[in-house]
Amino acid sequence: MTKYTYGPYTVQGEAAQLWYGPYSMEPDDLGNVYIVGGADNNFDVGRIQKREAPPPYVSPEVRFVDVTAFTYGPVYKTVSKGDVISVGWDSGDTTSCSVISGADSGFQTGNATAGFDTTVTPLYDKTVFTVQCIATDGTVLTASDTVTVTGGLGIPDLTANMYSMPTNVIAGVSTTFSAIIYNNGTASTDTSFPYFFQVASLADGNGGITDLSASTHPVLSNVGSVSPKDKAYTFPTAGTYSMRACADKSSSTDGGVIAESDESNNCSTWGNVTVSMSNLKASSVAPTTAFAGKTTAFSATITNEGAASTGNSFVNKIELASQSDGLGTIQEFLISRAALASGTSAVSSISYIFPTAGTYSMRACADSSNSIPETSENDNCSPWVDVVVTESTTPIVPSATLSAYDCTIARGMSTCWSYVVGTVTDALSPNFYNQTTGELYVTGSSVGQIKEIVYGENTIQARNGTDVLLEIYPAAMCGSSNVWDGEYCVAVQCVDNTDNDGDGFIDYDGTGDASLVDPGCVDSSDDDENDSSTQFTDVVCSDGIDNDSDGYTDFNGAGTPADADPGCISATDTSEFNIGAIRPR
Repeated sequence: MTKYTYGPYTVQGEAAQLWYGPYSMEPDDLGNVYIVGGADNNFDVGRIQKREAPPPYVSPEVRFVDVTAFTYGPVYKTVSKGDVISVGWDSGDTTSCSVISGADSGFQTGNATAGFDTTVTPLYDKTVFTVQCIATDGTVLTASDTVTVTGGLGIPDLTANMYSMPTNVIAGVSTTFSAIIYNNGTASTDTSFPYFFQVASLADGNGGITDLSASTHPVLSNVGSVSPKDKAYTFPTAGTYSMRACADKSSSTDGGVIAESDESNNCSTWGNVTVSMSNLKASSVAPTTAFAGKTTAFSATITNEGAASTGNSFVNKIELASQSDGLGTIQEFLISRAALASGTSAVSSISYIFPTAGTYSMRACADSSNSIPETSENDNCSPWVDVVVTESTTPIVPSATLSAYDCTIARGMSTCWSYVVGTVTDALSPNFYNQTTGELYVTGSSVGQIKEIVYGENTIQARNGTDVLLEIYPAAMCGSSNVWDGEYCVAVQCVDNTDNDGDGFIDYDGTGDASLVDPGCVDSSDDDENDSSTQFTDVVCSDGIDNDSDGYTDFNGAGTPADADPGCISATDTSEFNIGAIRPR
């Protein structure tokens, strides 16, 4: 059936028959227009359809053009260095086009379906020309083509590739992404250049795009790459995001610092990231009864009902109100908690002594500081439950456990560290105290800490207020070869590298010279170099006297090595006689 155009419509039917007779055209609700009128066996009454508009544009096609003939053709896609070529394109239904890379950036045509840039002189061995056109409906279109230059200069070509792309991460937890920057060109960059990462709020680079802070990449040789470049990012909420890396740019508006054969391929493809969140809830506190004056343990279960781990540790709390239903004065007890995996639970507990009978109330709250991003921040706390406290029918007596280690004070120090562990039960004012130093270690019902103690015996107490429930006596002493000088632990005389008695001999080992061993030193723990000790009353080879009248004195010649007595084997020798040569007179 032949089609005919009537205004913006296409009419199906025979023209001669269509325009005769009392017919009219009436559109229906769908925009179709029908011929309405009497029937005629000589022709078919056809339906008039709304004409489809032609496509508003076609993508631009870059071509290299013969300058002389000014005609399109595939020629000049391989040229010699210095040749002048033109870049042309067909752009369909567009309002303006321009060459945005590879040629004069200011060149453009307006209201044209084709255009030429006749001022292009390629110098590099490969140059990518990119044309951008604006369609009549505002759509931005681009197309690229490449010319090869024989004898052209080498040129870099920087691209980015996501090397490590976590696809499932946790909101609120820092995640590290990595990219590798490649130089696929034929020359080194010769200088460093920037690179940066982008985050899109939706998948595939859609939604709002955020440029992350840029970093500097070192010089990159041709056909080279270096180790991955990392960027840490914390996604604030759950959702599907996307990320990519871009070389030779510090932001989305930066044109770059390296001249490249292709300026349009600096960015990697977008990689999608699914971000999940946890959701923490607390159970009601138990138990709901207690005795006044007696320690009671209260606990609640914290559950992560979300799709992701919390990723980080967090703090829970148990609240205590002085009246029922959360009324009155409220106390908070904080409990630290390690990261909690999805679908798992953990118990948070405290110990408390109610001072008097009455009706109180308690509740538990997960993530009390809101440090963990969650799908809901409004369901962290359990309901208030009343706790009925009554007087005990039997006396309640506080008790305690306590232990600590002895420790050794290092040379030059005055204190050392002891691990103090203890508990106090059924006490209204529990604390742990070092009576020797006057230091209050802990106000609370338990201690498990490394604490500093001083030289000698320390008295450490577990108390209820100032009432001592239990005390122990850890000691801090100087180590081997050290002695307390009243202020510090110091080396004993026989290891202090000093001739303390002025006899020309030093320490128990002569500090490395056997001939200089001090005769007053018994061993390394001796704190007296004095030679008059009873174990050396018969020593003559260090007394400063020529005991055998041979003209030689002592083991060291009384300070003159040439005058050393040959009869002395050592400084502790008890005879200067050289048997067979010298006789007493």
